[in-house]
Amino acid sequence: MTNSRPILCCIPFAWLFITAAAAYWLFSWDTPSEQELRYSLRGNFLHITDIHPDPYYRTNATARSSCHRIALQTMKKPKHMKRGTAGPWGAPGTICDSPVGLVDTTFDWLSENWRDGLDFIIWTGDNARHDNDDSVPRKEKEIIDLNRLVTDKFIQTFAPIKHGKPNYSKMIPIIPCIGNNDVYPTNVISAGPNFMLDSLADLWAPFIPKTQMRFFRRGGYFVKEVIPNKLVVVSLNTLYFFKANSAVHGCKTVGEPGKNHMVWLDNVLKRTQQRGMRAYLVGHVAPRRKHYTPTCYRHLELFDFPSENNTSMSASKDKVSTTVYNLGRYIHRLFRHYETVPPARQVENGDYAVVHINPSIIPTFFPALRIFQYNTTTESNTKKAETAEKVLDFHTNMYDEVIGENQDNKVLTSEDDSSDADNWDGEDEFPDITANISVQSTRPRPHDPQSPVHSNTFLTLLGYDQYYINLRKANANPRVRPRYEIEYTTKHDYNMDDLTVRSWIQLARKVARNGIRSKLGRKVLDHLIVGTRNIIKERAAQGELFLEGNAGVKGPGDYLREDLWF
Repeated sequence: MTNSRPILCCIPFAWLFITAAAAYWLFSWDTPSEQELRYSLRGNFLHITDIHPDPYYRTNATARSSCHRIALQTMKKPKHMKRGTAGPWGAPGTICDSPVGLVDTTFDWLSENWRDGLDFIIWTGDNARHDNDDSVPRKEKEIIDLNRLVTDKFIQTFAPIKHGKPNYSKMIPIIPCIGNNDVYPTNVISAGPNFMLDSLADLWAPFIPKTQMRFFRRGGYFVKEVIPNKLVVVSLNTLYFFKANSAVHGCKTVGEPGKNHMVWLDNVLKRTQQRGMRAYLVGHVAPRRKHYTPTCYRHLELFDFPSENNTSMSASKDKVSTTVYNLGRYIHRLFRHYETVPPARQVENGDYAVVHINPSIIPTFFPALRIFQYNTTTESNTKKAETAEKVLDFHTNMYDEVIGENQDNKVLTSEDDSSDADNWDGEDEFPDITANISVQSTRPRPHDPQSPVHSNTFLTLLGYDQYYINLRKANANPRVRPRYEIEYTTKHDYNMDDLTVRSWIQLARKVARNGIRSKLGRKVLDHLIVGTRNIIKERAAQGELFLEGNAGVKGPGDYLREDLWF
């Protein structure tokens, strides 16, 4: 049984989790020298999510129509509905999706500012509009078409052109994930092969390694080596863990898509560790007990992910309200949570984990994205050799347990057979390592105090800059294409030298110590809702804040506004 480990920092919508599963270097590989890596790596990557383009979006349309229809002036409607709420660049504080113009300006800005400044891109899904308007129901073909639109934007922006065609071999790694609005029906996808997975596989073929394509067509997940022999990014299909997916049944039964996914993930992390590499885990539905089935959430505890306890932030089960008063209730609850965090010196490695949950392009608040900075100083081979044997012994023993009782609490893994390493082809794809499934383990993975999660070392996240568009200003100038600007940085606004667990603990305690009404507390609130506090108050006063469409379909990206009880 694992210890209960609280979660720090929750800001919507999709997530990035850095695992210490590949905590040590176990084998010697031909890798670029430290000097070569230092000059070739830029030390930046992009996390972008929840783009939600809506071809039906209309300027001056009403929020109640999902920004699809303009209220007739002759009709007896509330004043705010006559006036309309949809600006030319988006309608923050409503359920409306992104106008196509906002999507265009987002990629124009990325092309102008970051085309040559990134090492890789994490793109965590939801590339179709919400199905929240019964008058224009979203069909399967539209989902694929909108995914094609966004996919083409990435290719046009980041793939060099050679002989008039995109040169995919020179494109930086782009790692897409499936969102709950990228499938039909919403939230629901079964085991592959099926039409939706095959369609997305065809669209994302430039991004998915060829040897991983069979895994994607079968389950919607894959792994890609983004820094040769150093770092992999694992794209999870979190819909197999999602409670709202009625086509699957958790991660308990062998043969279930969720169970197969966990087996695959365990093997990928094992191989990553054997090669002495690190792994970033990325997905769409954030890992929370509220959203994951119990068996899937329990399995994650074995992958170095914390379980929620009584002090962690969880959403209220009460009905979503439209009173801004409850925003204050959420913030007070958040601050009480921070008050429970012990001093960093008292926290042992593995007691806490940090999940980075990204803001969205869709104007739930203001459109936003993040550019992360990470440490590009490579580790010394001496240090790797000193610890490799010890961890290899631990990891070998970890897989010695034969299938036994209490299988609900165990995760299926592969045999510890190093013969796979002999068949490695040196490419940036992982071979089929899901064969010979026969043993399980109930023990969590080892914690390395020198891993990037706990110590500022190679691949540690150093910080991020959050860029946003102030739509209040942008909508006042409809003929001027808006540009993203920095809203805040973790380094300058929060004085964080890195994003290790210790740094987040220190920030949480500082926020709690200063209080909710302090300058720091107000800054946290403003950044939590991406600068839209005044807009939220106005929308609530007008009775149009986050109104539900007739379809009433909501995805995991909406959990923050449930927590906030707008």
